[in-house]
Amino acid sequence: MFSVLVEIAERRHALTQVEKRIADIVVEHAEWVTQATIKQLAIRASASEAAVVRFSRTIGLRGFRDLKIQLARELDGPVGSQQGMTLSDPVDERIAKIFQQAVYALDRTERLIEAAAVQEAAVCLKAASYILLVEACDSVVMTVFKQKLAHLNKRTEVVHDKGAAASAIVHMSKGDVIFTAERTESFEELLSYARSKEVRVIALGQPSYADIKLLTYKEEDNYPMLSMTEYLTQVVVIDCVFAVLCGLMEETVMHYISGLEEVQGIVAAKGRPDENSRENIRKGPLRRK
Repeated sequence: MFSVLVEIAERRHALTQVEKRIADIVVEHAEWVTQATIKQLAIRASASEAAVVRFSRTIGLRGFRDLKIQLARELDGPVGSQQGMTLSDPVDERIAKIFQQAVYALDRTERLIEAAAVQEAAVCLKAASYILLVEACDSVVMTVFKQKLAHLNKRTEVVHDKGAAASAIVHMSKGDVIFTAERTESFEELLSYARSKEVRVIALGQPSYADIKLLTYKEEDNYPMLSMTEYLTQVVVIDCVFAVLCGLMEETVMHYISGLEEVQGIVAAKGRPDENSRENIRKGPLRRK
């Protein structure tokens, strides 16, 4: 499961120079860090206490206290609360481990997500005239989000490749929004260009190119290709953003619900036979004389 040392290794390329100094101390003096205060670590790394907090969040934790707790657990024994799933496990064990991992991932994401970031994302989406949803080819998360945004009459488009993204970004303007995920690193140059046009970039995860970062727990156990917890946590975070957005657009939501009920009433009425039809049904088929 979650490993502080693994996260540091995987995210090191994205760390600032100050964060790298903090990371080196955490890796090389892990046991000391579990007993140190945030002030002591900051002094030793020639950094500020705020930088230590930012570093903790960059590697997927809520703050320094969470860093100490997770690091202590890691040093005390096997990482995580249960053994990872293997394809050789009996079916019932495999199912149990998948559910355990899902619950753990959602719990971690709930602790990571920041209400202020969700609120800011919803405000940007409400104000946007156009929303571009960018996702990796093997994902359907943004496609699900597009369907939700359609209920609010928001103009959206989903793209999976850089060519389509480039064509869309050319026509974007100030106040428009790009909503993407951390796995779309190859789009970084395009997204930086979009930001130069004052287009807001919202991302699931913590990519450096994002204006608003919605943290999610993303570990995929032994088989990343299954994308189980990543998909689950991303969809739940999108639901959080959508719920807040609905609150900001309550009038639109009520109009949609009213219209939907009206359309359903028309469909239901058309499905009912009229009086002539009922009479014909009672009489039965006409017979030739």
